[in-house]
Amino acid sequence: MGTPKVHTMDERFFAQESGRKVAEVYQERIRQTFGGENITNVPIFDLILLGCGPDGHTCSFFPGHDLLREEKAWVAPEPNSPKPPPRRISLTLPLLLLFASAICFIAPGEESDGALKNVFTVQGDKPLPAAVVNQLGQEKVSWFTDSAAMEGVNIR
Repeated sequence: MGTPKVHTMDERFFAQESGRKVAEVYQERIRQTFGGENITNVPIFDLILLGCGPDGHTCSFFPGHDLLREEKAWVAPEPNSPKPPPRRISLTLPLLLLFASAICFIAPGEESDGALKNVFTVQGDKPLPAAVVNQLGQEKVSWFTDSAAMEGVNIR
């Protein structure tokens, strides 16, 4: 058996470089871990574990922010997060949907604060970011939550 692979990012790097550069460095670290520049060695993550904030954000995909529309990069910056820290990087939707075998949300009631009702009852043309991942991820997505978070939610 091999050892688990942990992909950390040195937060001190943010003080020295732009968010775009930090994202590029992290993306390159992932690329090297999965076989360098060989296109056949795309990353396949066994599991990507996510949370769901009270505003329906997940990863660093916040409602109304452009990061959810990233189409090419595996990792992208969020320069203006409404929650600390303000400068961050995130895995992107293409990476989640194409390269994850499973996506699991951990969303207890005290953290999601009613957001799951809006995640599972998508209305309008601007669904919450967690709803986008949930819809597009389909059978890859599992939710681990409690009855408080699911109060008033109809998933049928």
